[in-house]
Formats: sequence, C-alpha cells, structure tokens
Amino acid sequence: MDDNHEENGLLLRADIHTLFDLDLLGIEPKTLQIRLHPEIEKEYAKAVVERLRCPASRRPALSSLAERFEKFEGRCELPL
Repeated sequence: MDDNHEENGLLLRADIHTLFDLDLLGIEPKTLQIRLHPEIEKEYAKAVVERLRCPASRRPALSSLAERFEKFEGRCELPL
C-alpha cells in the first residue's frame, strides 16, 4: 500500500515516531486510541496521549491505520 501521501502524515516526536515505525506503538483505526507494546507501556505511558485528536476531515486513512495496527498487534505477541 502506498501510504506516503502528505495528507496521511502524522506529526510525531522523534522517539515516538521510531516506536510507530518499529510497530511498538499502534493507533486503533476506528477510535484513534493509541496503544503501546506491553513491554514499553510503563516507560512511555506518560509520553503519549490516549487518543489522536484530529477533526474527521483531517484523519489519517482508515485503511493505512488498519494495516499498521495489524502489524502492531502481531508485534505485541512477541517479546522485545
């Protein structure tokens, strides 16, 4: 899937972006709830908001979030 479209971007702090890229942080596609890999929850719980805050007209594509969230869920089944 080609999700490198500017309208589908997320502005994240560098370390949070790395967690997202490594599938250690996921965004639930329908609710925009942010989830953390169980082994980093304690360390990063205060660093991330509970949910993405964006107007419906500016939300990332549901299909892109769903694809990334599936990878995150699989990663959560593995130890770090």
